[in-house]
Amino acid sequence: MINTSWFIGAALSALISANAIFVIVYGSIGTAGNAFFSGAVFSLSIAVIFFLSFRRIVVMPADYLFGAFLLVIAASMAVNGRTSSPKEYALLLLVLATYPAFRMIPFSRVEEVRNDFVWFVSAIVVVGTILTGYSLATGSRYSAGGHPFVIGFADAPTQFFSAMCFVVVALTSRRLTLRSTFCICALIFVPLTIFSASMVRALFIALVGSLILVAILSTSKQRAYVVAVILTVCAAVLTAPPVQLTIAAKSTAAVVEGAGGGDTNQNMTASCNLDVNKADSIAVRKILLADSLYFAQRSGPIGFGLDSFPKLECIDIFQVHNSFLQAAVEFGWLGGVILSALVAVAGLPLLRLACRDESARFVVCSFALAVAIAMVHGRISRDFALFAFMGWAVNIKEHYRSSSSQGPLGGKCHEIG
Repeated sequence: MINTSWFIGAALSALISANAIFVIVYGSIGTAGNAFFSGAVFSLSIAVIFFLSFRRIVVMPADYLFGAFLLVIAASMAVNGRTSSPKEYALLLLVLATYPAFRMIPFSRVEEVRNDFVWFVSAIVVVGTILTGYSLATGSRYSAGGHPFVIGFADAPTQFFSAMCFVVVALTSRRLTLRSTFCICALIFVPLTIFSASMVRALFIALVGSLILVAILSTSKQRAYVVAVILTVCAAVLTAPPVQLTIAAKSTAAVVEGAGGGDTNQNMTASCNLDVNKADSIAVRKILLADSLYFAQRSGPIGFGLDSFPKLECIDIFQVHNSFLQAAVEFGWLGGVILSALVAVAGLPLLRLACRDESARFVVCSFALAVAIAMVHGRISRDFALFAFMGWAVNIKEHYRSSSSQGPLGGKCHEIG
């Protein structure tokens, strides 16, 4: 009999670590990318999950919100016309398709899928760690922000570490022992140190925040083990080589360099009225935040259309880096409010359940990590992890609501044995 959970785990791994896989594949053959191959990976992964898990579902409140979000996107496209490339529209469609696909996965398969997911993604992270470490050791050239170029890609460390974050959450959200905790800490320390030296900053914050949630949802004994993992992450950050700290200091020396190159008559946005040091990621993020809040207040109910933000602000090459603000700007206040409500309705009701169920804890904490990443590196047409774990969280809520043998979704974390 075919083990369908293995295929689902492989498909989940491909979706979550797709960019890391693309870096390895495209870097190895010396090309910047291939839209057909990338599209095939996403499409095949979603199709595998959907058809191997297909079942009759019970419609939940979050499903209605998801439907409303689709209607807002459709309305924005109808009113604004074509505002992005066909590639971005295709990617957005695939991202949205991950939600119904993950709504299908039976609850009984969560642990099997988790185990396969850990093995698959860990293999990718090992390759990424070796490649990144080699680039650091051989004096690879660096991007303006201090990231080493790994087989031609400056964002490679970010993609590898993003995949690793989900593995760490998957490992720590299940029952730990002293031995397993020691093994986890020992195995992740070197990769964490390498990625810390690669100036992957925001993801460390997202990872620590997610691990804190894992600790809160765990029993007192388990919480001590998770805290040990958190301390390991912090220790790895402190071991960043001095050369990288110097690069970071230079990169973040000034938020803005001075007044003036923008067209002040165009609008009152920060990016159009200040000269921004584009090599300073912190300065750029501050300006993008100010711009996104400015346009969100003026986007109306259905926004300016997909990928309209880079055309509105004056830095030209940057998206918002925050999926929720991007939704508010490009799909209007309706899109921003509905997406935020969808995240809340999908995740918050499962927090108490996650205290006593390891499968629920894995999905909810992975969802929290995906939300955190969407807030610092998000782009709505790339948020496969966000919509995947969102659908999976709703799926688990449906399972417990439909099961009369599991009891209410109550209980306090410290009462769970």
